[in-house]
Amino acid sequence: MSEQTSPCPGRCNRAWRAAEARARRAAAAVIADGREPTDDERSLILHGVEPAPGSPVWCAACSTRIQESLGRLPDLVAGVWAVATPPPGRLSTQVGAGRLAPLPASEVKPRGRGRRVSPAGSPAIVVVDEVAAALRGWERLVREDLGHTQADRHRPGQDTVTASVAYLVEWVAALLSLPEAQEVGETITTLERRLEIASGMDEVQRLQTPCLRCDRRAVEHRDGAAHVACGQCGAVWTLDQWDYALGVAARAGRRRA
Repeated sequence: MSEQTSPCPGRCNRAWRAAEARARRAAAAVIADGREPTDDERSLILHGVEPAPGSPVWCAACSTRIQESLGRLPDLVAGVWAVATPPPGRLSTQVGAGRLAPLPASEVKPRGRGRRVSPAGSPAIVVVDEVAAALRGWERLVREDLGHTQADRHRPGQDTVTASVAYLVEWVAALLSLPEAQEVGETITTLERRLEIASGMDEVQRLQTPCLRCDRRAVEHRDGAAHVACGQCGAVWTLDQWDYALGVAARAGRRRA
């Protein structure tokens, strides 16, 4: 990794950050005692774990995951609206074990041209509003950076979210090259998770096959995601990559047998 390139801030570098933390603790103990490091301490300090570099901020694998999460936002927003604004006279009681169950339709007040809106302060709609506002802000920044004409995204609704996401996915390289790229990527991931919870689409499956990098049984697949990720070392594979890697490992095992 060149001196001009910073490590990717994503989960891909979880093992490197852990190794760096252990190295700092070992070095601090040596300095505090004013002595030479032991062999174990020297191994911790010179751990040899190389970080994945950002390009320019996020690595290719993390950029792909962020783009995937960004692309899921319209469907997740639609799912939230479906459970938070039921048809008149219908009340959902099965959303997130009742945590985000909307008010009865009789308590949902129309506003402006008779448009039915969700109750003010509803946790589900608060996150939808945050998603829409974040998308508008990012789209504005990218359009300014690329010299594109600004779009009118001030009307709330799923169509506005879909339009903003379509633009940002098309120009995702510019989005993830902004000075705010790290914050953008982290916020997209956070909003995706909050929408999953609000819409009930937050099921996670723990796979039985050990991680191909760290050999821990910590590989997970989130409902609707196009990738699997190890919760221990942070390794990420697309579903196609994971299937291919498993096939290679199986063939190697048969040859050894």
